[in-house]
Amino acid sequence: MKWFEDAYYLRMPAGPPSQGDIWSGLPLLYHTTPQCSGVLITPRCDLSHVKTPVVNYLPIVSAEILLSSHGGFALLEAEVHRSRENLRQTAASLQVSDLLDIGTSHDRILDVLNRRLTDSPTEAAQEKLKTALTNFMEISSRLTKIENLLGQSGLDLTQLRSIIRAKDFETYQRDLFKNRFAEFHFLPPYEGFLQYPSVILIRHVTTCILEFINCAHSTRSQRDWDEIRKNKSGADFQASSTRPERLLRLKSPYLEALMARFSALFGRVGTRDFEESYLNAFVSAGASS
Repeated sequence: MKWFEDAYYLRMPAGPPSQGDIWSGLPLLYHTTPQCSGVLITPRCDLSHVKTPVVNYLPIVSAEILLSSHGGFALLEAEVHRSRENLRQTAASLQVSDLLDIGTSHDRILDVLNRRLTDSPTEAAQEKLKTALTNFMEISSRLTKIENLLGQSGLDLTQLRSIIRAKDFETYQRDLFKNRFAEFHFLPPYEGFLQYPSVILIRHVTTCILEFINCAHSTRSQRDWDEIRKNKSGADFQASSTRPERLLRLKSPYLEALMARFSALFGRVGTRDFEESYLNAFVSAGASS
């Protein structure tokens, strides 16, 4: 057993459902995938004393799935910005930045540059222009490829790695695993239970009825669950054909760390920003003193 497995998790916890329990097969209504893994965040006392008819939980996805969706799109957006800036610099060196700024198509700009190449007075000038033209074409082609990927509903990691620089890809993964994104919380794998490095989606608070959790907890087999579902008409039960199972429980202080991050994200108080002109007056006063 790896140290973090024992430090993070209580395996197959005993007793009634509680905050920090990690379940598989929880309902995920109105999604293409009707069930998900998730961690319960409803306070213990609310569950043990039945103070609420519903249970709140946060979905869990593998880091790979996150990278093929939200994370991959974030990386592509950053790459689009970088490529557009590179294209603008190349266009400036070719003296066609004005055409780019007014939205002239890349093909039209290439036509202009090819005519200019033909009219170049010397071979040296032609070679210099040809190099810049090739660079413009490569960046333009790259931008088109990225924009096509951004139009997809999901991403293939092989495609993503072919576009994103290895350094940027690795940096994003490290930031993810070190909890540097407010909306995600990393969970290390636990062999046999949580197979892959995973991520809790803190923003995606999901709910099911307490009866669903209690019924799932009372079953011991898929057959038991199927029998229960026959007599239940609720959406949570109908969405969950696979028997939900409690797998693990987050131990202290890792449960508290998750709940602190959850509270920080949703407990923020928004205040009005100062106008830039107002702040500039302080900045100017500080610079002159």
